[in-house]
Amino acid sequence: MTHEWALVQNPQTSPKDTAATNALFLDTETTGLVDPEVVSVYAFAPTDGGAIKTVVSHTFKPSKPIEIGAMATHGISNESVAQCPEYDVDSLPFLNYKYAIGHNIQFDLQALKLTGRIKTIDTMALAHLVFPEAKSYSLKH
Repeated sequence: MTHEWALVQNPQTSPKDTAATNALFLDTETTGLVDPEVVSVYAFAPTDGGAIKTVVSHTFKPSKPIEIGAMATHGISNESVAQCPEYDVDSLPFLNYKYAIGHNIQFDLQALKLTGRIKTIDTMALAHLVFPEAKSYSLKH
């Protein structure tokens, strides 16, 4: 299901705001590992009442072909995004959030062209600290 960008344009702030209500869980799918472009972005956030709201769930047409390895990972083909809009960083609804949380979140922010514009909490870095002997930190394992 695709949601419009206008779902959350301006999160309300109040003295009751906590890191949880200012945090956004974020994931992207991209064209690949080399000079990645966004193909899909999904973000959700907790509300003051503890519910989860979808901030964005959208698919984009990249300016370059999706690499075979990326297609094998996320299952999104060039044909499936051919009629989608192109990605536009200025239309993102979550720039008002203080924190972006995700697995290898810097990769996502690089693809979104948001590096340095939002603080991050990287679940992969946390996994390295908590499970230093793990054989893999991939979400597949």
